[in-house]
Amino acid sequence: MQKKSKVTASRRMHLKSMILQKAKEELDQETRQKEEDKLNALNERVPPMQISGMSLQELQDKCKELHQSIDVADEERYDTNMKVYKQTLEIENLSQKIFDLKGKFKASTTAARPHVRRCHVARLARLQAQGVHGPPC
Repeated sequence: MQKKSKVTASRRMHLKSMILQKAKEELDQETRQKEEDKLNALNERVPPMQISGMSLQELQDKCKELHQSIDVADEERYDTNMKVYKQTLEIENLSQKIFDLKGKFKASTTAARPHVRRCHVARLARLQAQGVHGPPC
């Protein structure tokens, strides 16, 4: 006996479309929120400049100041990237140690199987005809 669904096909489709619509709205909300957070972070770190009415010397000083802040940001970015790289290497090394301790060796994504030598049936028959017992392989 087949169980009949209490929900009709049209109702299921309607519910599915409503769920998809809600998911799309939430995704749009999330992207807008990320953009706002990004703008807030930029405004926090780099305040808006007022360069109108500045003399040439003041503009040059402002450029030097901006270059120094760019250098600091680049150093921080480099340090962060190196820190992430070192942590990634450490994670890989620790993962390999875990596999080694468990007795499993990782070969790409699947566990490596030991190589099995296979003897040909004809070769075994020939050796047995000669009087040699047992596989030599």
